[in-house]
Amino acid sequence: MKAYTYIKYILFVVIFATTISGFSQQKTVKFKYLNTKATDAVIQTDWSVNPTPYNGVNFGSMSELATTSTFYKKGTINSQFLLRFDQLSLIPNNAKIISASLKLFGVPNSTNFPLGNSTLSSFSYYIERITSSWDENTVTYSTQPSTASTGYISMPAATSQWNYNYTLNSTSTSNPELINMLNYMKGNNANNWGFMITPNQISQNYSGIVFASSNHSDPTLWPELTITYEEFNCDFKVSADTPNPKRYSFTSLNTYGNHTWNIYDANYIPIIPTVSASSYAYTFTAAGTYYVEHIVTTPNNNICSSIISICVSQQAKGLTFERKNTFSNLDSENTIKVYPNPAKDNVTIKSINTIDKVEIYSIVGLKVLVYNIVNKEANINISSLSKGTYLFKIFTSEGVEIKKLIVE
Repeated sequence: MKAYTYIKYILFVVIFATTISGFSQQKTVKFKYLNTKATDAVIQTDWSVNPTPYNGVNFGSMSELATTSTFYKKGTINSQFLLRFDQLSLIPNNAKIISASLKLFGVPNSTNFPLGNSTLSSFSYYIERITSSWDENTVTYSTQPSTASTGYISMPAATSQWNYNYTLNSTSTSNPELINMLNYMKGNNANNWGFMITPNQISQNYSGIVFASSNHSDPTLWPELTITYEEFNCDFKVSADTPNPKRYSFTSLNTYGNHTWNIYDANYIPIIPTVSASSYAYTFTAAGTYYVEHIVTTPNNNICSSIISICVSQQAKGLTFERKNTFSNLDSENTIKVYPNPAKDNVTIKSINTIDKVEIYSIVGLKVLVYNIVNKEANINISSLSKGTYLFKIFTSEGVEIKKLIVE
């Protein structure tokens, strides 16, 4: 096998932003490799001879990426490839990925892999998330990184020997595994070790799929990753009314999405119905400690919740910001599970923390049921609910989490 080095072209990250209500919330970024940080490599082993000739060889400068498997003489010859998008650090840690698209582009021929793609439909490949560090210029089959034991993506066989392009589109409901992997990798890059693509079987027949690497002479064929994500916060401004020591105004710092407000007493009992507005003013009727909650729900059903405590006195107003910020997707598992979903008569709620209370809301924000639990697991009867979508607001010893449930 030959390894070739090519001059890498500079290809800039293209960023598109959509501005909604004067606040940029939903962004799409398209990544192709920069010449300063191209990160992909092939690793190969040949068990048909002893000693194996490729186990300690680095193929980081190869112009193609390939994963192959074939049985020859007394053993197998395997190739896998590693792929990492370092630019994922540009996506903030608190962003929620809405959709993603991974594109790998085929080549018209290959000296390194002259058999090209196998087209037997029985062959397939795995895309796995890498969980340890590796370096493009030194990694070999013997020093290959580890991968996650669950959550892989199945890639089907190619449909042509050459010029086969692969596209994986991912949303929360279609191929969500890619989004799940990217959520590990985005932000500070502490967990961004990329992907490993590997055959899922060993066969007497040749099994292989070949794509262009970031070293290919044609930069339009370099691997490509496009991500659309939401970024926003649920912080709000608190203003005290000087003439009235018990009146406060609460104003969201952005106008994106739907905004609701809740106010609770010191025992976390609501003292007002839920209010839908981007700002809200309230006059407290007695001195004491209160909790003000601001919830922002985006069009993509992401929820951000911010809670502060306020100490109200007759003479002066002291604001104590014990802020608890959460950003969770309605369908995410996080630390709480609600199942089955959809449900009909009963639903189980299970948490790693003690559940204090569960409030159930209709999709339009009407509170329909309340359960006091004080346990880490509970079975709730929902037979009185009509068919539809409901939001479960779950209060635990560590905070509040929102879950969506469909009642059949």
